[in-house]
Amino acid sequence: MTNGLSFVIGLTPGRPQKSFSDLCERSKRRKTEELRTSDLDELAYATQMKLRKTGEVEASKIVKAQYVVVRDTNPGFYPCYSILKKLKKECYPEVHSITETCAEVRVQSLMDHTIKRLLMHLGEEFLEQLTESEKRSFLLISKWGCDGSQQIQYKMKFENGTDSDANIFQSSVVPLQLVHGTGKKIIWQNPTPSSPRYCRPIRIRFVKETTDVTNEEIEYVENQIKELNKTKIDDISVKHKIVFTMVDGKVCNAATLTKSTMRPCYICGATSSDFNDLTKERPCNKDNMRFGLSLLHARIRFFESILHVAYKLPVMKWRARLTAEEKKLV
Repeated sequence: MTNGLSFVIGLTPGRPQKSFSDLCERSKRRKTEELRTSDLDELAYATQMKLRKTGEVEASKIVKAQYVVVRDTNPGFYPCYSILKKLKKECYPEVHSITETCAEVRVQSLMDHTIKRLLMHLGEEFLEQLTESEKRSFLLISKWGCDGSQQIQYKMKFENGTDSDANIFQSSVVPLQLVHGTGKKIIWQNPTPSSPRYCRPIRIRFVKETTDVTNEEIEYVENQIKELNKTKIDDISVKHKIVFTMVDGKVCNAATLTKSTMRPCYICGATSSDFNDLTKERPCNKDNMRFGLSLLHARIRFFESILHVAYKLPVMKWRARLTAEEKKLV
């Protein structure tokens, strides 16, 4: 009865199919998975023909590969797109794993790839001028660190309902200097060490920055750094020195287990009231000095302290437990 009624009315039995534009992002990817395995030129050509068939002639012209159009204006300046794609792949290190909530590259693989690209930048002519001992005395000095931040939460659904992309946590490494010889002669130096231009991600995760997450990341990366071997390319041998100095105050507090926010100094552990007593000795924990001193954060905290002192000069009190009149003055 039902099948006959469906036939008479002209309906297809079963669940109604949504149009492609109404599908979610994951369904769109699943439906076009086989299509996306085709060659890029085939896809572009098929799209042009489909648009032309439906009367969208102008749209079909726009779909035509823009890179090819640009290259036609100056073929000697722009390389062939197929060559460009091949060279682009060579710029990527070997990826260790990628999941919905994490993308990771092993430190050894990342540093090997970095050395390979640096040697390519220096050129064969320079390397041929080096002696055998110099080729075996290279040292790459790098810095690494980790940090987290909040971001806009997208509508993409995760397989695990508890996962979220509202927070992101990343650890990265930045090469600083390539030196060689006993005199540590500088062969290459990062021209913008505080810029993200040379920042190379180690691991990116959708997870909120907490003390436990920070300490877990520090232990995870430091263990890989301890097991780091020399990078050997042909007759070139490069050692690695990676220091944990790309940090902010929150990361330093987590790494030194400084839990109280009333202790502004993670090196000596002094509180704000301790700083009022200039005669009191405050022995420093030298192990905590390995994080270095961020000039940016030092300047921010310095000017912040000047403001706080200026606000409270009339009352000469640091703590917030003030009378109503004192609060009005502050």
